[in-house]
Amino acid sequence: MREIILIAGGIICVVAGLIFLPLPTPFVLPLLFVGGSLIIAGRTHAPALLKRFRTRNDRAHRWITKTERYMPVFVRWPLRQTRPDKTGT
Repeated sequence: MREIILIAGGIICVVAGLIFLPLPTPFVLPLLFVGGSLIIAGRTHAPALLKRFRTRNDRAHRWITKTERYMPVFVRWPLRQTRPDKTGT
């Protein structure tokens, strides 16, 4: 039940972020990060996919690492678990 709630909340946040993407609002990136983190926390294979993406795309990895320090803990923790260079501690 927990996984379903996390994934549903993540999908709602990502869709809302994509809807607001063309608008000049400051809520788009946080919505996308929160939605992505909820999906990562709810799925078993999503962290491995993000870790592989971060390994292959160095520019995205640097950007995610730079912005994760400004995110709340519940968003930061799943992103740190997907760091390719560390074990997530």
